[in-house]
Amino acid sequence: MFRKLSFAMAAAAALCAGAAVAQPYPAKPIRFIIPFTPGGNTDVLGRLLGQKLTEAWGQPVVIDNRAGAAARSVLTRRARLHRMATPS
Repeated sequence: MFRKLSFAMAAAAALCAGAAVAQPYPAKPIRFIIPFTPGGNTDVLGRLLGQKLTEAWGQPVVIDNRAGAAARSVLTRRARLHRMATPS
């Protein structure tokens, strides 16, 4: 009896696992935050890296320049977005 039940549970788990694999990653555009002003060395490097990541992943990479307060504003924005995206 126990053997049949554990086999049935294993079969059900194997069938459910296929649905989780079906979704490609990343499924939406990627935001690449650069904590410096546009036009500088870091902006150029970030845009070059964004192009290569777009080619490799097949998803658009959006460059978002957020300058000011020695990157503190970027870090607090990232933390706030992470808190909003994380289910409580």
